[in-house]
Amino acid sequence: MLLRRSALDTIGLLDETFGLHMEEIDLCWRLRRAGHEIGVVPESKVYHIGGATLPRENERKLYYNIRNSLLMLYKNLPPGQFKAVLFQRIILDHSVAMAWLLGGKWKRTRAVIRGYLDAHRMRSNYSQPTEATALPSYRGQILLEYLLMGRRRFSDLPDKRLSLNHVTAPLDSMS
Repeated sequence: MLLRRSALDTIGLLDETFGLHMEEIDLCWRLRRAGHEIGVVPESKVYHIGGATLPRENERKLYYNIRNSLLMLYKNLPPGQFKAVLFQRIILDHSVAMAWLLGGKWKRTRAVIRGYLDAHRMRSNYSQPTEATALPSYRGQILLEYLLMGRRRFSDLPDKRLSLNHVTAPLDSMS
């Protein structure tokens, strides 16, 4: 990721409170909210070791993903949008947590509950935007696409649900 110093001076750096997970998504969302464009270089190759910090099934990873995604939504969505998204999240997250509880995976259930409780406690550290905000570029339920439709990559998502309001440019044209 390449960032302009002037953009970071405007919106700040990565949110250190997050610690792990979602901090780069929050940063990009804050950039878009501040009116900065995000460029993509489709020809680039990115190597990412998924799960290098914590293994995929680790309860701490689940906890940070739940907590930080809720904080990120709170930080970047105005109250009306936040409430609507939170309602959906509560139904989905707690349905999965209940299934884990019934399946004897109580540590995973506890991670979900702790994530919600800590996000609720920590949200007083943030202010919520009052204006409409730039939403992520996918209009749909990624979790359902993943679980029910078997779509494992962003490129597998249906084009009709993509809102391509980001900039795509070759590297030499980005100044």
